[in-house]
Amino acid sequence: MKPKKLSHLFDGTKKLPTPSRVALEVMRLCYSNDSSLQDIAQVVEIDPALSGELLKFANSAIMQSPMQVASVQRAAVKIGMKGLVNLALGFSMLSQYKNGDCENFNYSNYWCHCLAQAVAARSLAKASKQLDPDEAFTCGLLSTVGELALATAFPKEYSLLLKEHKDLAAQLKAEKNLCSMDRHQLTEVLLVDWGMPDHLAKAAGIHATEKKITQDAKTLWTAELLSLAGDIADTYLTETLPQCSFEEIEEQAKKYGIGTENFSVFFDQFVNNLHVWAGLLQMQVKHCPDYLTIKEFNKSFEKDSPPQERSEILILVVDNDPRSLLDLDRLLSCDTRKIIATSQVDKALQIAMEETPDILITTQKMNDGSNGIDLCKKIRRLALLRHIYIIMLVDSDEDKELLKIFEAGIDDCLSKPFIPKILYARIRNAERIIRYQRTIRQDKQIIQQSASWLTDANIKLQTMAMTDALTNLPNRRS
Repeated sequence: MKPKKLSHLFDGTKKLPTPSRVALEVMRLCYSNDSSLQDIAQVVEIDPALSGELLKFANSAIMQSPMQVASVQRAAVKIGMKGLVNLALGFSMLSQYKNGDCENFNYSNYWCHCLAQAVAARSLAKASKQLDPDEAFTCGLLSTVGELALATAFPKEYSLLLKEHKDLAAQLKAEKNLCSMDRHQLTEVLLVDWGMPDHLAKAAGIHATEKKITQDAKTLWTAELLSLAGDIADTYLTETLPQCSFEEIEEQAKKYGIGTENFSVFFDQFVNNLHVWAGLLQMQVKHCPDYLTIKEFNKSFEKDSPPQERSEILILVVDNDPRSLLDLDRLLSCDTRKIIATSQVDKALQIAMEETPDILITTQKMNDGSNGIDLCKKIRRLALLRHIYIIMLVDSDEDKELLKIFEAGIDDCLSKPFIPKILYARIRNAERIIRYQRTIRQDKQIIQQSASWLTDANIKLQTMAMTDALTNLPNRRS
């Protein structure tokens, strides 16, 4: 199925990310059968800034050549057609879209990942010798441009979307509701519109999806290369591997001619190349330990690591009025929340012990005579449940009653019948506090694990300092 045209998706009022005219013309000439390097060089000379970047790149360490050039024509010959495309696209897109108006879209992280994936894709293609390294770089650089397009065309709407939907699947679904296609589909449409060959545009569009099944072996191979390049970029940026193991990445790299014993050298060279590219494109990128250090550091976390925090907010609702339970479920249900409802106070305590909810919403007085305050007192006595944020729906807001409620350990209260907007605002406030608490717990775990790892490392260093390397006997320092 052919991708839709941009004119069918966006009206003239929507601003989309587009390379400069010079960059688009360079790409068109590169993939044209009747153009030459001289033609492309003449186009580049129109843009003084791009000409300067071209000369800087031609004389950089990436080219691995001692020969210095001083003209655009000679630089074009040295770099090659597809290398010119990389430089023109990278410089053009970064200079125009390094920042933007979408508040919750992290432009800095986006471009760091794009460049890291591009450099990793180029390195993999160079090692495999089955795909042009410069084409791989271009695909890697633009393989997630659909995200940038959504942030540029719908800055306010997309910012709200990213804020409300933390799960990737929920984001993709919301993106389709916003503009009839998600970021991956939009990437393919944009690249085709810019003149990139269909198989490269298709590979960029499917590389991060589960739909890599295609009749075109070349497209599939390119998509898998981009997917591995993305994993390598994630390893560099986060120094962890949440999606797959280091062993899986090393195994996949064998397909591109990189053995397990050589992968650490490959990764460290990739990081060096990334820093050179970042300098050329005037980007700030993080410093990263060598691959073996990252791998060893993560192995120390695998042993006795605590369970991961759940992503959604779990809310337990206790009320023996069926209509009230239904209203609360309708009001609070969303992709980032899970609601458990019960009409029995005794059962609520059992559920709380099993599920450890984040928020408890309970009524002060039940129709069957049971008391929500007694439930809250029992919860506060249990160490496992003390973290629960409790909101009580009260029948009276007299000072005496409120004092009794807060002395029982309730965090917030609301008079019945409640106003939905007010309750929703209280829930959002509770969620903010809960996420802060989760962050603190996670930071504490990381600090404890890091301290343990550093202690082990110091012991090893002390042992090495006091042991003769040749005889393994104590030396003079011991």
